[in-house]
Amino acid sequence: MFEIVSLSLFVSGIALIIATIIGVPLGAALALRPIPFKKLIGLVVDTGMGLPPVVVGLAVYIFLSRESAWGWLGWLFTPRR
Repeated sequence: MFEIVSLSLFVSGIALIIATIIGVPLGAALALRPIPFKKLIGLVVDTGMGLPPVVVGLAVYIFLSRESAWGWLGWLFTPRR
């Protein structure tokens, strides 16, 4: 049980770090700089935040499944430590 919980926390922590490294600079740039298509980018971001988690999870599953374009990476259900 401890191994399962620790692996889950490890994967969640890595995902949080990656999302923070990518999201904070992009969010700051979107908020502070005049960029082309700013309203369109904001619309896409707001739409993504409004999607149910099940829809996002299904899209990620389909994207990473063995038969998809990224399936050769073997990332689905295979966390490496």
